[in-house]
Amino acid sequence: MNASEYKEHLQDRIEGTAYWRDLKSEEYPDDHRNHTSAESLAKLAQAMEGVSVENQLLEKLSRLEAAAANMPDRSLEFTELLSDSLARV
Repeated sequence: MNASEYKEHLQDRIEGTAYWRDLKSEEYPDDHRNHTSAESLAKLAQAMEGVSVENQLLEKLSRLEAAAANMPDRSLEFTELLSDSLARV
C-alpha cells in the first residue's frame, strides 16, 4: 500500500472509531467521554486531510504496518495497538 492509500486507510479507521464513539455517546448520554472522544477523533480525521503523503511519520507507520502484515503473529498485534490507541482518544 502506498502512502496515499495508507493515509486514506488511517483516516477511515479514525473516522470509524469516531463513529463508534458517537454511537456510544447516544447509548450512554450521561457519559460525556464518548462525545468528547468522538469530537476529537472527528477533528483528527479532518486534520489528516492536511497531512502530506510525504510526511515521514505517515511513511513510517505505513512501512511498520506493512512489515507487521508479513509477520502473521505481529500483524494482529499492530492492528490491536492502533485500535487501542484510537480508542484512548
